[in-house]
Amino acid sequence: MTRLRHSFALLAAAIILTAAAAPAPSQDPAPAPGQQKPAAAIKYICPPCGAQCHDRFYDAAGNCAVCGMALVESTTVPRVGVLVFDGVDLLAFTGPAGVFARSGRVFVSTVADTTDPVGSQEVITLTPSFSFDDAPEFQVLVLAGGGDIRGIAGDTYITRWVAKRVEAADHVLCVGLGSLILHATGALEGKAIPVPPFIASRAEQFIAGSTADTEQRMIDHGKIKLARDEAAAIELSLRILEEMTDGETAKRTAGETGFPFVPAAAREGRR
Repeated sequence: MTRLRHSFALLAAAIILTAAAAPAPSQDPAPAPGQQKPAAAIKYICPPCGAQCHDRFYDAAGNCAVCGMALVESTTVPRVGVLVFDGVDLLAFTGPAGVFARSGRVFVSTVADTTDPVGSQEVITLTPSFSFDDAPEFQVLVLAGGGDIRGIAGDTYITRWVAKRVEAADHVLCVGLGSLILHATGALEGKAIPVPPFIASRAEQFIAGSTADTEQRMIDHGKIKLARDEAAAIELSLRILEEMTDGETAKRTAGETGFPFVPAAAREGRR
């Protein structure tokens, strides 16, 4: 019993020392009125580890204050941002989010106009990881459909933020009627959009200036990828994962999720 107590005491001491040695999370002061914001300094973050400790940034290298892992430069780990709103389609956003999260190579966060809780199809309620005001840069932006999608697409506060983030992102994935949000920014002008028949029959009302395509399940416009349904969205997520990381990561993730994956080289060979 004495040895057991001694072991617990040593373990507790080690945890305390690790937390004490960890650098404090970054809290950059806002610039004074009239002053320019200083150039961004290098920030550090905990790499993907399965714990909920990836939304805090550090000013110096060291160890995570939560899990103890060695910190890495924040720019070395890609970030995926999933736009959520009240009524967002559950499978449309969790499908791609699950693929990226399962890979263990990227950070996945939800983002909304505020951090107030939002509901998804009256099944779950979630609190967004970030609001528009404090969201970090995202290398991948995911736009799902659901809820009052026309109202969301018509909200200029949302579409202006989306337009700005689309410009900065490396990849944009639209799932289902999430393409209406991107269309509202003008990014799909003149482009084909995979849509269900009821949208195609009202193309001038919903996607004026774009072409409605009811035949293809997915359309790859390079940086912008459009999925008509959730299964297509998962396949496109694997393609993006391959481009961001490597073929082995995408293949492993596909195997773990049970979805087929065709590497880029094989897809090129089919053409």
